[in-house]
Amino acid sequence: MQKILKLSIPALFITALAGCVSEKIVETKAYGLPAYEMSNQFIAMTVIPGSNGRIADLKYDGIDLLFPYQEKRVMEDPLLPEMVFSNMSGWKEWFWGKVPLSNCTMKVTSVMKKSNLVELNLVGQYYQSQDFSLRRRLILEKGVSAVTVETTLKNLAKESESATLWVNIIPNNLPGGGKAVYPVRGKSDYAAGRAATRYPEDQVITTETQMGKNNFLVPGQPWTARVYPQQKIVMVFATDMVNLTPGGAFYSWHGPKDGEEIRTMEIIYSPIELAPGKTRTMTSRLLVFKGLSGISTLCGDIALDSKIKITSQGLNLVLDLSSVRRYACLKVKTCLVKAGTGKTVPETTREFAVSELNPGQSKTLKYTLSSQLAKGKYFISGTINGNKFLIMKMIEIH
Repeated sequence: MQKILKLSIPALFITALAGCVSEKIVETKAYGLPAYEMSNQFIAMTVIPGSNGRIADLKYDGIDLLFPYQEKRVMEDPLLPEMVFSNMSGWKEWFWGKVPLSNCTMKVTSVMKKSNLVELNLVGQYYQSQDFSLRRRLILEKGVSAVTVETTLKNLAKESESATLWVNIIPNNLPGGGKAVYPVRGKSDYAAGRAATRYPEDQVITTETQMGKNNFLVPGQPWTARVYPQQKIVMVFATDMVNLTPGGAFYSWHGPKDGEEIRTMEIIYSPIELAPGKTRTMTSRLLVFKGLSGISTLCGDIALDSKIKITSQGLNLVLDLSSVRRYACLKVKTCLVKAGTGKTVPETTREFAVSELNPGQSKTLKYTLSSQLAKGKYFISGTINGNKFLIMKMIEIH
């Protein structure tokens, strides 16, 4: 029999950017360059069209979550103008296997302010000196602590061409430090055409639990995250699994750069083949969650962090939930599934009714499962308002 639990949890304070009462998009200058600033009540970000159209900085509640823009000017020949170079900040898109050009110019084609969002559209013809145009649509919705990035590639050549999109993000260093999180596929050896670290089973790893020094990982789910425990902020870079199948990868470079220790957050998409004149659109999101000290999985607009403890009384489970969008109510259903087969263990099914979850909030579900569970390996699975999730953190009952 299923148990239905109703939770009444006091609303937490919703953080917001001071003085920001609506969605805004304005043309301005930043770092001495033409730029656009986009903001809502949670997020403020700067876009520089002349530098890969990159998101050069992003603030949540006034906190810089992306490494600030840094520009280098180099004069290689006194008869030629100085070169402007920067690959040290923000969000930018390159092509895997091609030499990245750090200051490829994009043209702004439209700026829109609608009743529920602001939108900036840019295009780069022969982007990165390749036979592709790249169109980027940046969307910031009202009341949502997330940025949507739609990237469209078009083949400009007279014959079929292949491309591997590579998104490079550099998270900022915050007081107390941060850790990277990756859901990885087990028993897999290759990613993005490179040897990848092999893990014995599907699992969620962090910088503390990552095996070896190989920074190529096979994605088990289409997201990666940076967790800032002291600020209780989780920044997630998410896409769709179709963009990572079959040859996509997580990648990260870490080390000193100009006196700062950085760790990148990168996704290499699966290669695509386009006929002349054909296009392909890929959607990614940068989501910011408040109130979590970790993340175990992503379910649409909602992040879940799980804590598991096996005791003599049974299996104690704690699920912390945070959202980038307001929900008047949530219907959460959880169960255990057997690792390997994915078969549901019916007696572990639980249902919860959660009232009102807003951006900037977190809520907690706590429950205990019987100590009579059969020996074996399990994962937590479930749905939130009908959307499925799977937490790839192995539970082993001895």
